[in-house]
Amino acid sequence: MLKTMRTILLSLLISLLSACTSVPVEQPANKIAKNFLAPDRAKQIVILPTKVDIAEYVPGGPAVKQQLFAQLQHAGYRVVMLDEKNYAELWGQEVTAVGGLFDPQSGRFRPDAYVLALSRLVIRISDEIDCSMVLAPRLLSHTAKLTRDTASWDGVVRAVHEKDQDLMTNPAYIYSGTVTGLSAELMAFNAKGEWQFTTYGGILLPRESDTKKKQAVVRKDLFSDPQEIYEASNLVLGPLLTKAQ
Repeated sequence: MLKTMRTILLSLLISLLSACTSVPVEQPANKIAKNFLAPDRAKQIVILPTKVDIAEYVPGGPAVKQQLFAQLQHAGYRVVMLDEKNYAELWGQEVTAVGGLFDPQSGRFRPDAYVLALSRLVIRISDEIDCSMVLAPRLLSHTAKLTRDTASWDGVVRAVHEKDQDLMTNPAYIYSGTVTGLSAELMAFNAKGEWQFTTYGGILLPRESDTKKKQAVVRKDLFSDPQEIYEASNLVLGPLLTKAQ
């Protein structure tokens, strides 16, 4: 009896300690249109090639696009992926039509121009393909909240990578603040070119800390874990997968 009580108390203590040390998950700042409706299953959903502005993240673009395709198909949607050549030609024309995506003086990204160019592109695609929705994936950097040896952002928690050291897990050191996380963004438009939602899903921490050199360096194993791509894709597809159930 005494042994049993000790086992129960030990189990409770472990549970309490786990609860106290768990890292809170930072939720993504998703936005969904008030008039959002589930896509028509009789028509197709078109997925555009993944937009990637930073060269070191380019290898992750096709993997995200393919995972979006697979999960939508599994949910019962009809899906088609626009090929790179057609997309590049059409996208270039629409970017020119809106005056470019970057301010000519400051060099800053013009988010309104980006959305307008996407909307115009969607209308052109809808004229050619009988589709109910067009999805525009993108890879971008977001700020992650650091707690000791893990970081959380856009619905995920990831372990911080170190280069040949283990200071992050050493209880003698306490780390806090922010680091850079890589996220998937998904913008959805209906066939009329009307924005439907923008969602985010954290993928990975692209850099690892080199405490000897006192700097952060790009990891050599980016996108090596397919589970990270799966989780991020599942997060950004939330509005569609929820409606599909």
